[in-house]
Amino acid sequence: MELPPGYTASTETKVVCKLQRALYGLKQSPQVWFGRFSLAMKKYGFKQSNSDHTLFIKHKVGKVTMLLVYVDDMIITGNDDEEITKLQKELATEFEMKNLGGLKYFLGIEVSRLEEYSDQAPTDKGRYQRLVGKLIYLSYTRPDIAYVVSVVSQFMHNPSEDHMDAVIRILRYLKSSLGKGLLEY
Repeated sequence: MELPPGYTASTETKVVCKLQRALYGLKQSPQVWFGRFSLAMKKYGFKQSNSDHTLFIKHKVGKVTMLLVYVDDMIITGNDDEEITKLQKELATEFEMKNLGGLKYFLGIEVSRLEEYSDQAPTDKGRYQRLVGKLIYLSYTRPDIAYVVSVVSQFMHNPSEDHMDAVIRILRYLKSSLGKGLLEY
């Protein structure tokens, strides 16, 4: 850090400057930024989650909007498109932001969605149900797949090729991670 232009000090004195705000790179900068961000979110009507302080939630009648922040990455989601657009505009006026569009990757995790009503032709329903049933049984000893199996099991009534691809992907993961199950003694 350098002294401001026009300020001169004698070489015998030790110069000390008092900062009026946090500068990028200082250890307190993230805390100061998050405090300012939290105040802005509360001003917009969002409530901070008690279980995860980086999650902000806004409820309206039948609608919910959520924002999750991690360092300098944010996810905004919900079932109220108007509120999401409004929040993006409000945040852009107060903070420097860049909209990267639909979520594809977050913190090194690939994100994809299975749509219940896709325009794809349905796949073999019986085969899909048998595979998912076996995955459900297998998830008792493989808790690492429990969540994804619960997601693909929601489409048993009308699976599409995308759903079958997700099941195949789970099977490939299982093949690549043999020996990670639970052992009983």
